[in-house]
Amino acid sequence: MRDLLNFRRRRYGRGVPISRQPVAKVPPVRRPPALDGLDGLEGKWVARVGDEVIAVADTSRELALVMHRLDHRKRDGAVVEFVRPSSDAFIVGLG
Repeated sequence: MRDLLNFRRRRYGRGVPISRQPVAKVPPVRRPPALDGLDGLEGKWVARVGDEVIAVADTSRELALVMHRLDHRKRDGAVVEFVRPSSDAFIVGLG
């Protein structure tokens, strides 16, 4: 530990200040209400224009092919998104 402090002093002069501030807690991210209209499409890729779903596919590659077949006026301004399954589970990384 002393070697680390000496390295910091040599490198930065008086050392790098270490913050002792408590870490702010981040609130959980909730599912957006706009996705509630997509019930039954969990785990799918969806193309939407506004609130209208114009294409659905299992993979993004398949969705790109479906979108390519659509009329260009219908697909203008489309947003492609993956509909995540609704779950209260969360991932904890260790290591």
